Amino acid sequence: MKRRCRSRPITPGERGPAFALASALLVALAALALLTHPPAQRRATPPSTAPARPTTPPPAAPDRHELLADARLFTLGYLAYLYGGADTQSIPRVTFALRRALAQQPPPAKGRRSPERRVRLLDLQVLSASTTRARVVITAVDETGATFAIHVALEHHSVGGWEASSLEH
Repeated sequence: MKRRCRSRPITPGERGPAFALASALLVALAALALLTHPPAQRRATPPSTAPARPTTPPPAAPDRHELLADARLFTLGYLAYLYGGADTQSIPRVTFALRRALAQQPPPAKGRRSPERRVRLLDLQVLSASTTRARVVITAVDETGATFAIHVALEHHSVGGWEASSLEH
């Protein structure tokens, strides 16, 4: 009887259930394939027909050695000015605006401390830096043992390197 069922054609009454069984089997196989192998992520936007623009490379990181060297030069000149041993014109690596602001106010040590008083630079740390701006903190100690910190904002100029542009005591 089994052999007879295999060789006989499907009757019109059997076609509907056979089609439903085959369709259900195909849907189950497709669902299984999606669950085991998800499709590649599709693009949300259609591809552009405009020519691709050349991308600019990301800005280079600032030269840390140059930044610290210029900040140190400024710091040594500024500390000499702060303790009454120099004028504003002798401070290197400073913007014109900051030099003018410093010249308008005499340093607090002017007339009270002798130029011979020693100030020692303890530390110079970069707080933040981009290709055009940086912030550093200077830690110094004077001969009395008083330690103080000065926050300095610096700007980078293509000619001349880094220059101090503002101060916070």
